[in-house]
Amino acid sequence: EQSEYGATSTITAVAKDTESGITGYAFTESSSEPTSWTSVDNVITESTYTYKASKNGTIYFWVKDGAGHIVNKTITVTKVDATAPTVTLSLSDETTWTKSKTLTMNFSDNESGLAGYAVTTTETTPTTWTSISGTNISKTQTITANGTYYVWVKDQAGNVSEVASKATTGIPGLETD
Repeated sequence: EQSEYGATSTITAVAKDTESGITGYAFTESSSEPTSWTSVDNVITESTYTYKASKNGTIYFWVKDGAGHIVNKTITVTKVDATAPTVTLSLSDETTWTKSKTLTMNFSDNESGLAGYAVTTTETTPTTWTSISGTNISKTQTITANGTYYVWVKDQAGNVSEVASKATTGIPGLETD
């Protein structure tokens, strides 16, 4: 398994059968013998097989030979980050008239860590990000105009907050979702 978090974890298995040859292999998430195998043609030499795990848990690698013997090995995958980071927002001076307000943004991702954030005025996923790193970060931005502001955050594995958190400024205060 890889040492760093990612959206997937690549598992590499090496198998060798110098007598009857390898005739099939399978990767499963169950400890039960697979019903579906990837066939190979009596591979006598050492062969490498790969699998991309898309979630954490136990993965089973199965191999069978020409004589009908079946062997399995397990690996516990722990470095898959398929969870988007979280955002919480607050806005200063929520009920008073002011020329500007301070938007406080708290970002959190306890798996792969944070990579960037963006504040937009549309619901379109941003293409430009401000870099950040760590697992729990707080940032502020001064807001000088009424409107709805969408706050996005992404992690090191590429997961982006699913629904943009938003803060709506109005006169004289704030609405948050």
